[in-house]
Amino acid sequence: MTKFLLVKNSFFLYLLFLVLSLSAMAQQDLSEPIKKQIRVIDDKTNLNERYGFLKDVIKNHRIMALGEQTHTPDESFKIRVELIQYLLENEGFEVIIFEAGMFDLHLANKKVKKSRNISHLQSSLYWFWGNTVQHKKLFRYLRTKLKNGQNIDFAGFDVKPPSNQNALKNTYVKALREQLLNGIDHNDSKFQEYMTTVTAIEENRKKGGVHLLVFEMTEKQKKRFLYLSQHFQKVLLESGNHYWSQIIRTVDEGVVLYADYSIQKAALDPNLLLGMNNQRDRLMAENLKYLLNEVYGDKKVILIGANYHFAKDVSKISPSNAFSYDVSKAITTGQILKSELKEKIFTIGFMAPENIICWEKRDLSRTSLGCMQKDLGYKIAYHPLYKWNLEQPNVGSQRVIKLFSPKSPSKHPNWNEVMDAVILMEK
Repeated sequence: MTKFLLVKNSFFLYLLFLVLSLSAMAQQDLSEPIKKQIRVIDDKTNLNERYGFLKDVIKNHRIMALGEQTHTPDESFKIRVELIQYLLENEGFEVIIFEAGMFDLHLANKKVKKSRNISHLQSSLYWFWGNTVQHKKLFRYLRTKLKNGQNIDFAGFDVKPPSNQNALKNTYVKALREQLLNGIDHNDSKFQEYMTTVTAIEENRKKGGVHLLVFEMTEKQKKRFLYLSQHFQKVLLESGNHYWSQIIRTVDEGVVLYADYSIQKAALDPNLLLGMNNQRDRLMAENLKYLLNEVYGDKKVILIGANYHFAKDVSKISPSNAFSYDVSKAITTGQILKSELKEKIFTIGFMAPENIICWEKRDLSRTSLGCMQKDLGYKIAYHPLYKWNLEQPNVGSQRVIKLFSPKSPSKHPNWNEVMDAVILMEK
């Protein structure tokens, strides 16, 4: 019996030693330079004290891209709202561009400017932004600023078609007709053909569900529709109406992009989804280049969207099947923009993992960024990835980061190639 107890106690002592050893290893591979770079975000202080350490970064960048791990509302939404408020209040930012429909936000911005009523913006965003409890503080703040006369512009860069709400009222068809008839005879045969197709697309959206996105077309119909679209884009450009030329392009190419989409096809063919997502990101990048350069070229801009779309390069992320397709072949909006906006844009990813378990080897959690932060006792912290591996090659580079999904740990040989920084919080 005594011998059994000794063996049993030895086993538990061994387990305790193993746990402590793993913790010590994690601490040892975290270099002092990286420890010093991490900044705690104390949500009990005022905004200046909380985010003032970003001043040096902000003064060198006109564009702040603030991502999110997924589109599911969590604690990171709340923290990002605070940073948005800080940027608007203290750093001279005047524009917020969302990963949302270009036409919907163009219309919402006009209505907000006219009425100073922020509800037009709320109803034009995706539900996970417009109605989520974590964003109520943002809309209250924006409502107050607008009523006090502060000018804040809103825009969208997504290829998302006009919303169901606008489809029900034929808002897009009416607005498009008005823009085109400024310089075109309504009896023009191309105009009649184009508007007939656009109206059919709008009527299809009224059915809701998948019809909001999918309007089935044959290859011949796609080709003809794009020909007519490009014709009227050119007409608008020549008349000086560049904004509507860009709207037509993004809406119409979005229609053609998703004409063949179905959940069944996507499930059977991951390459179909990869191709669609790559083309969507290309179109979103074109929209952003137009908005940032042509519309808001002299203003400081905040971008709101998914971490994935803002990522500068995802080709070296492992495992490469972090999504339902091979991410090593993915092309992101951030990757397309980085060559043109490298010195202007600073990208921060926001993460709130579902849990941070640091005593197990499972899913490489012991080497995760979350465990690094937990070991240091920080609830919310800012990690400047752009400083990683510059002074000491490979130090911290292989840290696991759940950047795109709370359940998917990913590794990268040099995370500063993906994001400039991340803000991580315990959920």
